[in-house]
Amino acid sequence: MTRAGQRELNILRYVPSSSPAQRIWAGTKMIGLVAMGIATFAKPEWTTIAIVCVVVAAFAGSARLPRGVLAHPPLWIFIGLGMGAVLAFLAFGKPNVHVLGATVGLGGLLEFLRITALGLVLVALGMVLGWTTPLADIAHAVDRLAAPARALRLPIDEIVLAIGLSVRCLPLLMSDVALLRGAWRVRTPVRRMTFRDRIEEIRDLLVAALVSSVRRAREMAEAIDARGGPRGPYQSGTRQPVRLGVPDAIAGVVVAAAVAAIVIV
Repeated sequence: MTRAGQRELNILRYVPSSSPAQRIWAGTKMIGLVAMGIATFAKPEWTTIAIVCVVVAAFAGSARLPRGVLAHPPLWIFIGLGMGAVLAFLAFGKPNVHVLGATVGLGGLLEFLRITALGLVLVALGMVLGWTTPLADIAHAVDRLAAPARALRLPIDEIVLAIGLSVRCLPLLMSDVALLRGAWRVRTPVRRMTFRDRIEEIRDLLVAALVSSVRRAREMAEAIDARGGPRGPYQSGTRQPVRLGVPDAIAGVVVAAAVAAIVIV
């Protein structure tokens, strides 16, 4: 594996396995994710972050994910977090500490660390869901969960189709960006890049990714029309049956206990 490939983040890429986490229905996972997200944002405390970390660890452990599934995050993520920490530290605020006779406020830095940790644990929970759930199952689960809204004559089929296409196209978009970045690096002369060169690279990649996305959207629209329109893929006769089992019951109990702990603690 090349160095560039090692730095790619594996997001929403299903890892086939027969673990209990893979046997949980996609709708159960989505309900749990939404419940954990609402409880976390309602009470964004350190105790909440610790509880969500425990749930993520239990979920990942039951999934039996291989080592290296996350790969290596790119360097710019750590640079952005470092810059954010420095700017947050400059905000100061209580609590204050005394260092060499000077008073330094750590309130801004602690708040940044709390919000960052909160976002990271929720992203980790979503990534584990993506690694243990085929993308097609997510769209079908949304279709099942949104079925009661059809009584209100809401455009559920179109919404489900848009969600399914968005989820499926995210890995494609990331692959296109990686491919375009590699092609851009090959065509540019071998030299040390300045800050302006990196800004131009980002601009070119965004334009190329936009063009590629428009092309893919046109091809998918033509394929959907050929299959009978938006209602074709999710007609009642083609909906997958929902099979709930022991893993779903265990997942429901774990999520309910975690939400209750967040509210009580």
